Amino acid sequence: MDITHAYRGKFKSSIYDYSLDFMKMTNFTQLKNKMFDKSEELVISTFREPYTSISENGEIKIKKNSGGVVTALDSLLKKTGGVWYAFSRLTPNSENEGKSEKTPVNSDEGNYLLNRVLIDRNFDENYQNISNRGIWPLFHQVFIRPIFSDANWIEYKKANELMAKNIAELGDSNKLIWIHDYQLMLVSKYLQSFNNNSVTGFFWHIPWPSASTFRIFPYANEALEGLLANSVIGFQTQYDASNFMNSVDSVLEARIDRAQSEVYFQGKKTKVVSIPVSIDPTEIQIQSEKYKANLASLLKKIGIKNVKFGIGVDRLDYTKGLKEKMLGILDFFDKNPQFVGKFTFIQIASPTRVHLNEYKRTAEELEEVVEDINWKYATLNWKPIVLIDEFIDYSDILTLYSGADICIVSSLDDGMNLVCKEFVASTKNGVLILSKFAGASLELVNSISINPYSVSEISNSILLALNMPEEERIKRIVQMKSEINDHSVFDWAEKFLTVLKNEQKRQI
Repeated sequence: MDITHAYRGKFKSSIYDYSLDFMKMTNFTQLKNKMFDKSEELVISTFREPYTSISENGEIKIKKNSGGVVTALDSLLKKTGGVWYAFSRLTPNSENEGKSEKTPVNSDEGNYLLNRVLIDRNFDENYQNISNRGIWPLFHQVFIRPIFSDANWIEYKKANELMAKNIAELGDSNKLIWIHDYQLMLVSKYLQSFNNNSVTGFFWHIPWPSASTFRIFPYANEALEGLLANSVIGFQTQYDASNFMNSVDSVLEARIDRAQSEVYFQGKKTKVVSIPVSIDPTEIQIQSEKYKANLASLLKKIGIKNVKFGIGVDRLDYTKGLKEKMLGILDFFDKNPQFVGKFTFIQIASPTRVHLNEYKRTAEELEEVVEDINWKYATLNWKPIVLIDEFIDYSDILTLYSGADICIVSSLDDGMNLVCKEFVASTKNGVLILSKFAGASLELVNSISINPYSVSEISNSILLALNMPEEERIKRIVQMKSEINDHSVFDWAEKFLTVLKNEQKRQI
């Protein structure tokens, strides 16, 4: 039985680059000692690499890539040691296509080996086409028609096989392999085809749709067979885990034990768990307090003077409900003219997938609606919305979090969303307005919950937040801080790896 979208309590990682290098050494040291024998090795596989080599003025520089999950995994491996496999684009005319380029990652926090699997631009783009234009819109229920082609699916399978082939070269002795997200659904099955019998776990970071929606996927059977080659599959919420098992039930001849949350397919058992991704709240709190002193100068630079302000931080993606958020703000000013000149909303919208038409349209629509609102209400010294459609330093984002009166997360469908958790960690009395279609809404129950498709709900929530008594604001934030402090990124990693380790022991 399908669970309707209306009841979705559901990660997408944060859009900007921040360092969790300062995560507590003891946390990961304890995790390593608890979970790994000296001879064991943790292997992580993602689509995105944690570091990129770029050329600036004739010099090769290493840039840390953005993404909360990528950053968290980087810190995890620094503490536990191990190997990280990720795709990387070849330099032109390179003869190393398909090969793994080994790069040691050394730091004061610890060391690991980064193995970049090299692919050329055409291969990369064809492979990403089905991920970004097919799987992404289908699994996010935002009414964007997904585009599939057999040619792109063939490239997707080739990429997954290539990743598996490179991982298999490590051998299968004392390896615990953790694969991440929708770009790598088939890696575990290909590993088995290379006679690699390592125990593999998979974490699915984006939403999993209802069974009826999933059946639209032309390659549903292959995708599920690939995922069920893993010993453990993790999801952000129980809703996603239930939808996954419903999808298996509707597509494959498999036995499902819902009481134990297990799937039996072709003689193999797969454990299905829900473990929400999180952040390192302690360090974010420390850094926010540090950067708070920059607030006045930063607001002056942005052009905001002596007014209350709100903050939104999103990738420029159609799943984030950016246009809906702006229309809600317009409705707020229409209904509450007393706030004209006294409240400004800062929307940071970082560009992503700019070569795709769907994302170009999203950017154009956002710019158009912001221009219309500012044209209607702006004065010589004030405007209602400040749109920043470029990447900005994470220190500036923390500064804005620390001083913002409200934060609005209006995702139309979101696996988790870490922005809201980072805001909670950073602020002392700000009010969080949170879409009920973001996974974090299940945990952050003291936020103001909204349906982002409702303009009036957004508008009314802004008024409620700005008029909320200080005592109530602090009470809500304290309760949400307690929630994220009790469920950090360390807990997420430990919980998943504990389940995976237990399955490994059962298979010995």
